[in-house]
Amino acid sequence: MTTEENKFTNAGAAMSSWLPRGKIRKAIFLTLIILGVIGIVNGEKEMLIYFPIAACFSPRIVGEALYFFGRLRRWLSED
Repeated sequence: MTTEENKFTNAGAAMSSWLPRGKIRKAIFLTLIILGVIGIVNGEKEMLIYFPIAACFSPRIVGEALYFFGRLRRWLSED
């Protein structure tokens, strides 16, 4: 199996996790979630932006979003 084939074989396993890989990415992800929760508790709506930013660190959320938009694009481009 070539490296290119191996990359695509492991793609499903990488997308199954909600948490990002790597300690630094997990720390950033959890920090953003905590900041968002603090914003909700304090009633500061501006801090809600931390949730979509944190979602960009999750391979599962990014994969699901791309899958959804791919299906939506196919549906919209049907004749």
